[in-house]
Amino acid sequence: VSDILDRICADKREHIKARQLTLPLV
Repeated sequence: VSDILDRICADKREHIKARQLTLPLV
């Protein structure tokens, strides 16, 4: 279960990072 949670957390972090990186560009 911890593996799945880790994956979800990583996905969310990547999404947030992508948003922060793309927002200024757009």
